[in-house]
Amino acid sequence: MKKISVMTIAIFVGSILIGSLAAFGVAGAKDSKQTDVSTRNVLSVSGAGVVKAKPDMFTVTLTINTIDKSAREAQQQNDTKANALIEALRKFGIKDEDMETTNYSLNPHYRWDKDTGESILDGYQASYSLNVTANDLKQTGEVIDLATNKGVNQIGSIVMGIKNRQRLADEALRLAMKDAKNKAEIALGEVNLKILSVNSISIGYNEPMVANEKATRDAAPGASGGGGVAPEMIAGQLSIYASVYIEFNY
Repeated sequence: MKKISVMTIAIFVGSILIGSLAAFGVAGAKDSKQTDVSTRNVLSVSGAGVVKAKPDMFTVTLTINTIDKSAREAQQQNDTKANALIEALRKFGIKDEDMETTNYSLNPHYRWDKDTGESILDGYQASYSLNVTANDLKQTGEVIDLATNKGVNQIGSIVMGIKNRQRLADEALRLAMKDAKNKAEIALGEVNLKILSVNSISIGYNEPMVANEKATRDAAPGASGGGGVAPEMIAGQLSIYASVYIEFNY
């Protein structure tokens, strides 16, 4: 009985030692692997990509301002003009989803009395602003003429853009990634090294929209009717930028 007990204890102790050594070996291997990753060299590179395209759409803000001694009259007159404008744009072919009311207000209107040096209430001003988007740049002049003939007396900046901008943004990103990778390969190649993996990637975009400030037209407050034939809009090109910042392991 004593021999059996001694043998059992020996086997038990041996199992503990083997298990401890195995665990130590696994932990050591894991630590070694982590150390290898943490001690890898890192090369930080920035890349840029740009795609150019001609604008194929525009957005313009049309505003109707009406001043009258009576607040009620100012509002009613302005509402009538605004409804006529919307109906005319619909007949022209502008869809409701391409029109958005951005302002509807009624405020006191003051004039400056140079003799007394005071602001005097001389009526009320009703205002209505509508954002209009059209998918054909050739319609710019027609929309402006239609608007001024319907009582619009203030035209905001014409903003030109691109309908399918996401496709162009994706292409700009691909170019930026290729640019960063090419820079890394050239730099490492000069010292006989290669890219092993990517540590991190940061991406940036620039929206392909610009405001054509030269296309802004403002009629005098209270004016109705157009101010002549609208000039041709020369769109030029818009640039869509993408930038990346990549950390390469080597």
